Amino acid sequence: MTALPVFLASNNKYAPLLATAIMSIAENTSGDITFHVFNDTISRSAATALQRLAARYGTPLTFHEVDLRTFRDCPSGWFKTNIIYARYAIADLFPQYDQALYVDSDMIFTEDIMSIPRI
Repeated sequence: MTALPVFLASNNKYAPLLATAIMSIAENTSGDITFHVFNDTISRSAATALQRLAARYGTPLTFHEVDLRTFRDCPSGWFKTNIIYARYAIADLFPQYDQALYVDSDMIFTEDIMSIPRI
């Protein structure tokens, strides 16, 4: 079985929460996963720290830049940025995956994500 791709989106402000989500997933997951982060202004130092964190668990983490012009007319505000809309483009941007999991960067996982029912 190939690794389950886990997608997240974050900006620099949410990088500490993203780290917590990554750690909680990695600590509680029994199978192979790969992290994909849609990057919206994550600093180089935060990106390096996040990659080191994922590496401690032997889990690849890749940052992806997304052309946000596609989402320029979507609502945004103090509670969200347009990077969250990148989740709607996962199937188009990553056609090589038959399935993927998108999670918000401010989530904490206490169970194995492999136990989530898949279609």
